[in-house]
Amino acid sequence: MNQPIQVSPASERGRLKVLLLVAAAVLLVGLVGPRLLFRSGSESAAGDSFFPEPSSTSAAAPTSPTTTAPAVVALSDPALVAAPGRNPFNPTVAIAGASPAVAPPVATTVPRPPAIAVRPTARLRLLEVSLDATGHPLARVRVNDVAQTVAVGQVFAGRYTVESLDITGRCGRFVTGGVRFSLCEGDERLA
Repeated sequence: MNQPIQVSPASERGRLKVLLLVAAAVLLVGLVGPRLLFRSGSESAAGDSFFPEPSSTSAAAPTSPTTTAPAVVALSDPALVAAPGRNPFNPTVAIAGASPAVAPPVATTVPRPPAIAVRPTARLRLLEVSLDATGHPLARVRVNDVAQTVAVGQVFAGRYTVESLDITGRCGRFVTGGVRFSLCEGDERLA
């Protein structure tokens, strides 16, 4: 039952060919890959690039190029090191040839927001918009669990004013604390 597996010389040669091809591919990638991946633009010589520089073929007269030296940032400047009291959102950058100007640290205090008076919230629901016997619009509203009938211009529940009522749209505009809002029949608002 346990017989050794016999390998023919033809299969041995096939495996050897595959092994040699894989070794050649690894060697090629190892030698050429870093050169292609890690070369900088200054290393490329004329004709030695996968992506040649675009050439200009315009008929315009040649002009002398104007070059400006880039600003040099001194990263080892001690003024750039975060110091106590220095604003990290206002970075100091030293430019070559200029004298470094660093503002002295300023003591700042963070203002506290004013205390907000907590008002009890109320649920306002527009139950119905209708007309009274004289043809003036009325609204039945419920503030929390108290229902009442109000007219345009009337203040109710100590904080709400009816600004307008739309009979056809079955909606109304209300004001509380200077904020205007609309409700239609069945709508509810926390205010």
